[in-house]
Amino acid sequence: STLQAAVNLDTVLLNQSKKFSEGSDYFKLLEGVFRDELNNEKNKHLQNFHSIIPPLTLSFVEHMIANKDGLTKKGKECSFCDDGFSLGVMFILKFLDLNTKFDGL
Repeated sequence: STLQAAVNLDTVLLNQSKKFSEGSDYFKLLEGVFRDELNNEKNKHLQNFHSIIPPLTLSFVEHMIANKDGLTKKGKECSFCDDGFSLGVMFILKFLDLNTKFDGL
């Protein structure tokens, strides 16, 4: 019945609001998973990640400039998207504890 459906909806909404208000920090859970995986023994080679950031950044900037310039040329198909490169680099540096090594470059 309609009344039962409304009661079920209220129950579901109440449960969802409790889950979000109980302090469940889903970003912290996600952060823990990535930190554990990136610091796993099989990913030990990533401890040198900081050393490739300068050439990666130059390549990214050149790519962005080429795509941005392509937008102004007629008859040329081009895309322009900032894909979160800087955020991704920061993410990896943080989880691998490489900020100090990167700052030392």
